[in-house]
Amino acid sequence: MKIMRAVGLIVWATLATQLVAQDPLLRIVQNPLLEEDREFGKSAYKDRLAGFMKYLADDAVFVFGDITTVGKDEIEKRFAKKFDDKDFSLGWEPLEAKVLPSIDFGYSTGKYTFYGFYARCR
Repeated sequence: MKIMRAVGLIVWATLATQLVAQDPLLRIVQNPLLEEDREFGKSAYKDRLAGFMKYLADDAVFVFGDITTVGKDEIEKRFAKKFDDKDFSLGWEPLEAKVLPSIDFGYSTGKYTFYGFYARCR
């Protein structure tokens, strides 16, 4: 089984708003976007495509190298074939998450790992 590791970028504009806008003090003592992103990684690994999709906003953007996919529906189409492969799994470990001062946009960066046949196929 071939393993590919790289740095990925996932952008969730509305997720940042929901998490930080509720309590601006959270930005000082903890990073709720990073914590939520860790939960996303666990969910995608455990529940596969359903776990992956439940965390994405309708206007989510997924950047993988030189390929950018915009919108929840398009992202689901892109990953459905991969998750249909029983040998495929996705690991996601966020390393950093930031929310802009306007608190209406946030992003995270981290390491992802694809396992299985479709790992070789973008």
